[in-house]
Amino acid sequence: MVGTGAFVVVLTGPAWGDLHRLAPGQSAILGRDEAADIRIDDEGISRRHLQIEVGPDGVRVSDLGSQNGSFHQGERFESQLLTDGDRLQLGINTTLLFRTDEAQAMAEQARAIADLRDPATNLYRRPYFEDRVAAAPAPTSLLYLEIDQTPASPELLTLVAQIIEQGVRQGDLVARLDEHRFGILVPHDNATGVEMLAERLRNRVELARPKDGTRTTLSIGIAVGGQRPEAQISAAREALAHARKTGCNRAVTRSAQ
Repeated sequence: MVGTGAFVVVLTGPAWGDLHRLAPGQSAILGRDEAADIRIDDEGISRRHLQIEVGPDGVRVSDLGSQNGSFHQGERFESQLLTDGDRLQLGINTTLLFRTDEAQAMAEQARAIADLRDPATNLYRRPYFEDRVAAAPAPTSLLYLEIDQTPASPELLTLVAQIIEQGVRQGDLVARLDEHRFGILVPHDNATGVEMLAERLRNRVELARPKDGTRTTLSIGIAVGGQRPEAQISAAREALAHARKTGCNRAVTRSAQ
């Protein structure tokens, strides 16, 4: 029962940390359109993506024929009755959480804001990135990028993070995976396009100079295609290890098929 309404918490994506309250009996349209009741400016979300209806028996969500689909607990759906705590994935970036208790919803909102971003670079953290790799509908590609010069100063780390974030396309997902490693999830498996992206980032980092003049390079592992997230991750790690083993400052591609 949702006699007091329902709450939608945006856990990940461009609108991360947003909290929306839906009153009993309310019907709302979620999408990228300016006129949407809940607007999320995410390229992976259709202009009118989802209808949310708060009825006496619960919250029902209906996909409105979106291009990329809506997923409930990992399964694509057309219409789904939700229970408290259920999650939805829309596109590659946006995850929604539904709650019937306002205090719980506000607590989830606070956790989302605190845990989503790495404080040093403002990039996504590793857990979120790996969740998105696991949830992303195929085909996708995965890049692992590692700074060759270690340990990296905070200034160098910030500089490399900015170059990577500014060098990807809208819809690509960038994260800091560990001290000197970054990840990029790309929503296609065009090997040529992904390799061009890798070379562009590698060149920009090599040409950049922090204040101390340190020359910086990247080794990059690329995994293209594949249906299983674990195979993609394994292929990207293998490709990165080979790039470093064969001299660093290069990109290596592996198929995840």
